Amino acid sequence: DQSLYGNGPFKIPQTKSLMFTKHAKVSGDRANHYGYGFFLHDLEVGDKKIPVIEHAGGINGFSAMFWRMPSVKATVVLLDNASSRATGQAIRNIATILNGGEAEMPKQGIARFMQKMIKDKGIEKAVTEYRMLKNDRAVDYNFSEGGLNNVGYYYLGISETETAIAIFKLNVEAYPDSWNPYDSLGEGYMKAGQNDLAIVNYKKALEMNPGASSARNALKELGVEIEDPTIEVADEVLATYVGVYEMQPGVNMTITKNDLQLSAQLTGQPALEIFPSAENDFYLKAVDARLVFTRDGDNPASMVTLHQNGRTIDMKRIKQ
Repeated sequence: DQSLYGNGPFKIPQTKSLMFTKHAKVSGDRANHYGYGFFLHDLEVGDKKIPVIEHAGGINGFSAMFWRMPSVKATVVLLDNASSRATGQAIRNIATILNGGEAEMPKQGIARFMQKMIKDKGIEKAVTEYRMLKNDRAVDYNFSEGGLNNVGYYYLGISETETAIAIFKLNVEAYPDSWNPYDSLGEGYMKAGQNDLAIVNYKKALEMNPGASSARNALKELGVEIEDPTIEVADEVLATYVGVYEMQPGVNMTITKNDLQLSAQLTGQPALEIFPSAENDFYLKAVDARLVFTRDGDNPASMVTLHQNGRTIDMKRIKQ
């Protein structure tokens, strides 16, 4: 950071000017807000706009973010060894506080509460308490699909299978429109030797997300034949999905088209082909994920929603 102020190797003004200038000629998701090596954007705090010079990146299980705010002589570096979605919100909160704003406080996770309740009062009482809390105290807890799913896998991992199944069933009840809870419930039933129920839930998961390789592989193991769900989508419809969609500042998803094949690429990641199971619903074969596009009539899509690992992320189009 100090080197970038000129106290190190970056002393040539022209070099820094090029690094910290937006280059409109850069293609793809970096267009119009990318320098050389850094993303350039503003942090809004009240009626102020604080210029931010940012770089971010990550690999499996690790991510890092670096925010410079030269106008207020502040820099934030955040390292995360869980590669969580919370990283972007955390660094934004820290930068907001440094500029006199208020952070958006996180909620208490439901996972720890559930584990303590199960230990103290048993699974039936824990399920009842979960429903009451979600109904009466939703503002105090983070009732995330992933958090509850992790509780189920904890008990599955220590061979308390019936407890795990009860948690997975509760997650299906809480998130009936998400495929992953059905996939997890299928795994619980399969481990319990209840293969008929496992097949029902794995089929439901695959119906909702044709890219769910875990469900597909489990059904093959259970002797169930699965058909290819890919359908044909008109070329003019596919063209409406092409564009750049913002996941968080500095991290975008770019949708490209080669003939009738769409591909999706996150900033800093390789491009992956996506396949339609419905006109606006696409799945990936490389990872367990779905992309659902939102559009009004024949207009270009205004948003794409990523469904992956129990998370739902809405990404608005920022560039065609």
